[in-house]
Amino acid sequence: MKIRRNIPLIDQHDKSYMYGGKFGGNFIPETLKKPIDDLTKLFTKLRKDRKFIHARDYYFKNYIGVPTPLIKLENLTNYLRGAQIYAKVVSEANGGAKKI
Repeated sequence: MKIRRNIPLIDQHDKSYMYGGKFGGNFIPETLKKPIDDLTKLFTKLRKDRKFIHARDYYFKNYIGVPTPLIKLENLTNYLRGAQIYAKVVSEANGGAKKI
């Protein structure tokens, strides 16, 4: 897979949400296809909405309860030759990642 510049990584997939090669894609039961498509459309609509982001941040703060640390993904950072890639450690959140 070739990483394209100036396009967020989350948007670098084809119409079937396949990210190509070793990055996989999605395989879901047919009964979940419509709910996941609906959720994807809603996410696309809300991901840059300030009101939604504010509400999300409120719930992250008050229900997750603690700031979760970031860790640098050294191998992916090196693979991408310069992009600094980090991941959140949600397993340290109150109640664990399943609650999030």
